[in-house]
Amino acid sequence: MGKVIIYIFEGADVVGKTYLANQVSKTCNIPLVKKPFRLLDLDKDGLKTDRVELYSHFFWESLFPVGSHYPIIYDRSLLSSLVFSKIFNRKYNLDYIYDYLIGQSKKIKIFLVTADEATISERLLNGREEKFFSIQEILKIQTLYIEFAQTLSKKGTNIIWIDNSKENEKNAITKCLSEI
Repeated sequence: MGKVIIYIFEGADVVGKTYLANQVSKTCNIPLVKKPFRLLDLDKDGLKTDRVELYSHFFWESLFPVGSHYPIIYDRSLLSSLVFSKIFNRKYNLDYIYDYLIGQSKKIKIFLVTADEATISERLLNGREEKFFSIQEILKIQTLYIEFAQTLSKKGTNIIWIDNSKENEKNAITKCLSEI
């Protein structure tokens, strides 16, 4: 492993980011941290969105310093905060996310995991993942991930693009491992 010691797996639901993060964690013996998914439920059920964003900010402020000393893998992170703040129309200044990711770009690799529509649809139908969003919503969310990742990439953040569509699943894990 080189200087990069924070590995972040980002992407919409059912694209396979958790599977890939777990495989890399097990293969490379790097701890995996996952942000509690239920925050989305809390937001949708009407909990004040300021609490959700405050918790999100606290979660990452508390855990990111660990990654400055030891390799660590995050299943979802600050990029997800940007995406879901937009999806749920949260009105927050999230510049701290850009500042952090750009400022720490030599220590961080973000694996942006995507999948094609057919793969997402199949995974939803086969129940591989919890059905929180519709296929159309997942595709919209995936587009937002791509847009935010392109912006960060232009500013120097290390984005690794991973196509985890059905026909590419074996190559996806190989590519992830080659980047560690």
